[in-house]
Amino acid sequence: KLPLEEVLRVLGEMEITTLLVEGGGEINGSLIEKGLIDKVYWFIAPKIVGGRESPTPVGGRGILHLKDALPVNLMEIQRFDEDIAITGYIGGLRTEVRGRISEG
Repeated sequence: KLPLEEVLRVLGEMEITTLLVEGGGEINGSLIEKGLIDKVYWFIAPKIVGGRESPTPVGGRGILHLKDALPVNLMEIQRFDEDIAITGYIGGLRTEVRGRISEG
């Protein structure tokens, strides 16, 4: 397991300022908990999956209550055949998440 902050620091030194993370719930949750994400992409397909043992898009400690949910400022909605892609920005994430997780 690599320390995310260190990875991002090294990438920054290499002048890489944008990183697309196509990961599962645990890496997504870690990035959110550490306030290291500012833009999100959701892809929605007309398929139903789920269940108690199914993975979720955000793992980790998470945010349990809707009142504590992180607001996403909608940027764009696109349609690709039957699928929908939503792109949005999370503003002030570092401060908001740390406060909400420590309170939770």
